[in-house]
Amino acid sequence: MLFAKIIIHGDDYMIILKFINKYFDIRVFALFLVTSFILIFIDAKDYKKLNMAKEERFSKVAGYIYAVLAVVLYGISKFV
Repeated sequence: MLFAKIIIHGDDYMIILKFINKYFDIRVFALFLVTSFILIFIDAKDYKKLNMAKEERFSKVAGYIYAVLAVVLYGISKFV
């Protein structure tokens, strides 16, 4: 297998932070939260009704990741 090393220097971190500050505003935060709500509460229930346990679990995990990512990125955009 071929593994690629990703080396991020100090300047690259600043580029990433500037990107987050520029594009991650309250609208994107709300979009992330709405998406996580749909995944956790709507999609997961539909999968449960269809007896699709793996898809239900994946939907919930993805929804929680979206919610946490929304809070973290919004915090970064406001406080860094």
